[in-house]
Amino acid sequence: RDQRWLAWLQMLAAGITVPAAAALFAVRSETFAFSVLVTPSLVQGLSIGAGYALTQNLAGVHSRATSTAIIAFCVTVVGVGLGPLTLGLLSQDLSARFGPESLRYAFFLVCPIYAAAALAFWRMAHYLRDDLDDARRDSSNPDPSSR
Repeated sequence: RDQRWLAWLQMLAAGITVPAAAALFAVRSETFAFSVLVTPSLVQGLSIGAGYALTQNLAGVHSRATSTAIIAFCVTVVGVGLGPLTLGLLSQDLSARFGPESLRYAFFLVCPIYAAAALAFWRMAHYLRDDLDDARRDSSNPDPSSR
């Protein structure tokens, strides 16, 4: 009923991922690591729908397909393209200090990104009602010259 849950759900997912990911990167047991991996995977997967719903609600009627394409492009370029590359470069830079454990420490550097995302979504929720009202007004006004 409260549209801010679209942001709060993503905030919770990112916030839960921080300790879960840190635990995942800290454990030495493969069995325990796979069991810990369930939590961040599940909460991140559950938040995807809220992210797309939020985008669709904020975008104008004529730009919803474009906004979805931009998100898909960014997820692909950043998440699939730059993410592994950046982790590999970080691991390589950390290898002189941490040796074979450098990849583990490179992964630990991901945790603050999730924490920053949680804070950003928390802040977004503060403005979301007004932004959604503005988006509804813009979508209901078919004359672009009056915006």
